[in-house]
Amino acid sequence: FVFPKSDCAMLPIMHATTEELAIYLWGKILDGLNGGYMEQRGIHTMEVVVAEAIGQEATFRNEIGGTAVAVDVSSYVTKGE
Repeated sequence: FVFPKSDCAMLPIMHATTEELAIYLWGKILDGLNGGYMEQRGIHTMEVVVAEAIGQEATFRNEIGGTAVAVDVSSYVTKGE
């Protein structure tokens, strides 16, 4: 079976795991939000949960702050940064 190229997206992750997808999506969501405004509203942490089946999920939680930037998935997975 071959997936049509138009139905695929290349993501900047090392492996197609729920853990890496949660980190990647956390960064994409943060890119669309205003971290400074969220901090003013008292929101200091954001959590993303990705599930592939019932009971099989990955959670990524990180502080956002006013100057937060998306997390580099590769660095976070290999170095915890």
